[in-house]
Amino acid sequence: MATLSLLQRLLLDLIAPRPMIAEAAVSALDPADWGRLLDMVRQHRLGPLLHWQLTRIRPGLPVPMAVRLELAESFRQSAIRALVMRRELVLIHRLLTQAGIPYLAMKGAFLAFHAYPQPGLRPLGDLDILLRAPDAVRAFEVLVAAGCVRPPQFCQGTPVAQLGVHKHLPELITASGQAVIDLHSRLLAPDQSAGRCDPSEAPAFWSRGITRPEGQDALCFTGPTDLLLHLVLHSTREHRFENGPLILSDIACLLQSQSIDWAGFWQGAERTGCRRACWLMLRLTAHYWGGQGIDWSAGGAEPPGLEQAMRRAAPLLLQGLEAPREDVYLTHALGQRRSGASRLVYLRRRVLPPRERMAAVYPVSERSPLLYLYYLVHLWRLLSRRLPQYVKFRRRAGIRETLREVSEVVQWLEEPAQHLQ
Repeated sequence: MATLSLLQRLLLDLIAPRPMIAEAAVSALDPADWGRLLDMVRQHRLGPLLHWQLTRIRPGLPVPMAVRLELAESFRQSAIRALVMRRELVLIHRLLTQAGIPYLAMKGAFLAFHAYPQPGLRPLGDLDILLRAPDAVRAFEVLVAAGCVRPPQFCQGTPVAQLGVHKHLPELITASGQAVIDLHSRLLAPDQSAGRCDPSEAPAFWSRGITRPEGQDALCFTGPTDLLLHLVLHSTREHRFENGPLILSDIACLLQSQSIDWAGFWQGAERTGCRRACWLMLRLTAHYWGGQGIDWSAGGAEPPGLEQAMRRAAPLLLQGLEAPREDVYLTHALGQRRSGASRLVYLRRRVLPPRERMAAVYPVSERSPLLYLYYLVHLWRLLSRRLPQYVKFRRRAGIRETLREVSEVVQWLEEPAQHLQ
């Protein structure tokens, strides 16, 4: 039976066109290995891409027929899903345009329909829509009036309160029930861009947006250069690599299909404090997918320790935490606070959040006397649900080692003097 690290490296090679793969390495996999490999494929939505590579780039590899059939079905289902999401995006465009609300569709919507060779290769979980902050609540109301609904688990907290503390408003389900919409007023959460400029606040960000025809409509998307920077930030600063290796194919397909203003890109990287993250993700993309015309000249000197960071970061794209994101964030946040006092301050804010955060979660105004009752509800939820869930997460086998690896790479990204060993 192959080790997990060997399977992770093999899967990263299989979904990309550049690495050389020996038939013997694939032939050596036993049924249990294929089962574990397919678990990673399902978790990270890699089935359509792996099917594409095995049928077009690596057709001769000895892959079991049952595996090929499952991958082919995942591609078929993803292609059907793409048609549904395209229709939902057009309907959102029409509603917002009729209301006179500017918007930009972000990330997966553009990548699937205008970067990848086939839309089904880029599975879409939801539709991310960026709005100017003054328009966000009105856009939310327009979509609700058109039949969109809030999922039951997100029916508490007002949109206005959420806008003050989060990067997006409560999720909405489209009138058809077939897609989830995330309305963003910024690209990063306030605590993820603290002390730095949010990319959407950069000069001329909105004027760099682009349109693409869709029948009689002209849909609006984030400009390619800004999208590239957002992809890097989304994978490293927001998700700390746990959103999977699609980030590499996202970047590669974007670079293959679109023109990038490299001087502007590296300026944005400097402005948002993610120059090292950009070097890391672009070098990983070049390793697996080829250079794609990347212009390194405006990126300054190569950061020290980059090669070590690449070796550490690549398998983290398949870390497979399969855990609630808040548990992962809490663990990382506590790890970043190196003194006991700073950890206690952070935990106090989690246990007793500021009034505005309570209003974003519970159906009560931050000025209402009833808010204090909801603090009791909040404490009960923490003790009865969140704490047992977090303890269970921390006790999982191998979780400490994985989180330590993630924290060390993130520390290298954020601290110029830090070198990985």
